[in-house]
Amino acid sequence: MRLRSASFLAGAFWGLVAWSLGAKVYGPGLLGGIIAAPFIGVGVGLLLQAPFENTVGWRRWLVALASLYLGATLFALAVGMTDALTGSASRNAVAVIWEAVLGTWWGVTLTGFLIALWPLTYLTHIVLAWIDDLSPDRSSP
Repeated sequence: MRLRSASFLAGAFWGLVAWSLGAKVYGPGLLGGIIAAPFIGVGVGLLLQAPFENTVGWRRWLVALASLYLGATLFALAVGMTDALTGSASRNAVAVIWEAVLGTWWGVTLTGFLIALWPLTYLTHIVLAWIDDLSPDRSSP
């Protein structure tokens, strides 16, 4: 299994995590985030998996933190855009999107979810590295 496939599955997993934590908070816009989650996983994996694997110690934890907030931000943008496109025409679309982003940052940071989500993000990167190590070497014939 290649990094993209594993990242796609990891993104789907994170979409389920977001659904379980935010089903009551996000409302109908959540569907857009759930649909986008696997693709967000691919983007975050392609962008941050190599830096994670190329660092050690506390730097890995910083990469995992960046990964958590990047993924959460992209998820919130998808939720906000879905909500803006499907909601009332009288609402300001930019305000609706930023409300989802700021609410997500607030929820991750100040409600205690960071304590569980940050190590789970680190573990996700470890699993992706492990899967990448199991992949056949592309340089051999």
